[in-house]
Order: sequence, then C-alpha cells, then structure tokens
Amino acid sequence: MTAPTHDILALSGSVQGKPIKVASTGPAGTNGTLLHQVPAGEKHRIELWAWSAATTAVTLTLQIGGTTVPDNELSVTIPPKGSEPVLIVPYWQLDGGAAGLPVYGYAGTANMILVAGHANKRVPAA
Repeated sequence: MTAPTHDILALSGSVQGKPIKVASTGPAGTNGTLLHQVPAGEKHRIELWAWSAATTAVTLTLQIGGTTVPDNELSVTIPPKGSEPVLIVPYWQLDGGAAGLPVYGYAGTANMILVAGHANKRVPAA
C-alpha cells in the first residue's frame, strides 16, 4: 500500500488562483463572500493570507462551516495598505463531511480586503 498524497488546489472562490476580493460586509449570521468550499466526502487543509487596500486597518471575519456566532466565526484585524500580507489560516484541516463545508468571509469595508491561498486535498492511498 502506498502513502496518501495531497493535491494542491486553488481556492474554489478564486478565479484561476487569483486573490479573492471580499465584497460582503456581513452582518454576522449571514453568508459572506465565498472563499473556499470543501466538497462532501473530501478533506482539505487550507492556508489563507489577507491584505488590505484601505488606508486604515479593517476587520476581516471568517465563517468556517456556518454562520453561528461565535461558533463558526473568527475575526482578524488586517493592517492598512502597504503592510505585508497576514497569514490568517495556517493549514487548518477541514472535513467536508456528508454535506460539504464552506468558508466565507466578510469585512468591515467592502472590496478593500483581498484573500489568497490554497487548499491541499488529501488523496487516500491506493
């Protein structure tokens, strides 16, 4: 038997791996901008980076697997334009389960936060 492998995938909310502009401003409890969707029956490890085009710090809230506050939400302050990208999700293992698992985001200011990253899809051993 061989060891499992991983396929590197673009975030499903991205077009050809390009950064995703977070258009949604919430409110909490509603779906934000789709960043990635883990399909049913799959396991993905995601890495997300964010940066800002705004001249002031902006709060980015991730919704991982749902919109229940605080169970599914994680808020991060993204520094103003000109700052380095911020690692906001360092390889979290997500399980699509029977119905799939979405990752959404919304920001304090529309269209000023960009998110990029990738997913590693676990491919079971043959």
